[in-house]
Parts: sequence; C-alpha cells; structure tokens
Amino acid sequence: MLTRQHLFADVTFDNAIPDYYPHRQAVETVIVEALRGFAGPWRARVVCSTLDAWWVLTIRGPGFDWATMLWPNDQTPETISKRLKEALRLAELERAAS
Repeated sequence: MLTRQHLFADVTFDNAIPDYYPHRQAVETVIVEALRGFAGPWRARVVCSTLDAWWVLTIRGPGFDWATMLWPNDQTPETISKRLKEALRLAELERAAS
C-alpha cells in the first residue's frame, strides 16, 4: 500500500491509513495538534496491516521516539490523541527529572 507524505510545519506525516477510513484526516489533525508547541522536526508514521486490522503509529522527534499498536477499537482520533499526549507528558517529566 502506498503512503501519502504530508508536511505540516515541523511535522512530516507518512500516512498509510486507507482512503475509505472515515476519520483519516482527523487522525492526522490530532497528531499534528498534539505536537504543536514542541520544537521539531517531527516525523509521524502510520503503518496499516494488510492481513489484519491493526495499525502501528510511530512518532519521532527531538528526544522522543514512541510507537503504539492500534487495534480497530483504538483507531479513533480521541484514543490516538489521548495516548500521544500522555506519552509526550511522560517524556517531559523524564526530561525535567534528568
């Protein structure tokens, strides 16, 4: 499956979410919004299984390297936003403690 690459300010997004998925654009938006205010550059990537229904989301940026597996019930903008914001919050706490 081909991915589309988009550039949003300091975020490069490789998105393999199928075009028919109704929240494709909203997923991109919540990821870009979660990264807003953090110095970049950032790279976000969604890889979708061709055999099963899972996705893998990876986010890489300065001092941040994170991945999560998303099963179909997790593939919502709300769940993705919540997971990413929590990971960013924990990374900030770790940086502040070191």
